[in-house]
Amino acid sequence: MEVARHGYRYASQYCEENIYHLANDLLTMDGDVDASVVFISNRLRRVPFFSTVKHATTPDRPLIWDYHVILVTHSECGVAQVFDFDASTVFPTPWQVYRSVVLRTHLPLLEDFRRMYRVIPARRFLETFASDRSHMLDPCGDGTYFAPIPNWPLIRGTLSVSLMTLHALIQIPSFDTSDDSALGRVMTEDEFVKWMSEHGEGRRLNG
Repeated sequence: MEVARHGYRYASQYCEENIYHLANDLLTMDGDVDASVVFISNRLRRVPFFSTVKHATTPDRPLIWDYHVILVTHSECGVAQVFDFDASTVFPTPWQVYRSVVLRTHLPLLEDFRRMYRVIPARRFLETFASDRSHMLDPCGDGTYFAPIPNWPLIRGTLSVSLMTLHALIQIPSFDTSDDSALGRVMTEDEFVKWMSEHGEGRRLNG
């Protein structure tokens, strides 16, 4: 079932904060929801996405972002869905549709554009994430931001180690994978696709 995007908090170009509030809303409604926050980037901060809201009239034209943040859920029957405020697909989007239409994982990518994925359990993300929005300040300006700041307070999780954990989350290597209790698990695209399938199958068998 499609959910109205306008029912959630949203600020353009602040995907990490949008997803933070979405995760909080979903866990408030259902504390047992199986949800993970996913940071997508690479060493060079160049990752392509198709069928974006910004390029809705030209879905085959990729938009290159330095990073992006989405939320994925798995139901007890193994159904995987993706919540992406900036995709032009339905909200949420079935995983197989998102994979085919937005990520287009079937297309070969040059090494500099290969996506890497940092997966963090949603509840852990809520506890440890913090952003002071300094990454959106124009370094050559007079304190102005690249995009209007959200109309909600700065975020700092109860267990966050600093006022700004965003940089560590989007610092994703293209040559190695890891699993860290605070920063989540880093995966290649093939590993992420496999994880999405196996995690859903595990939920179905154990549900």
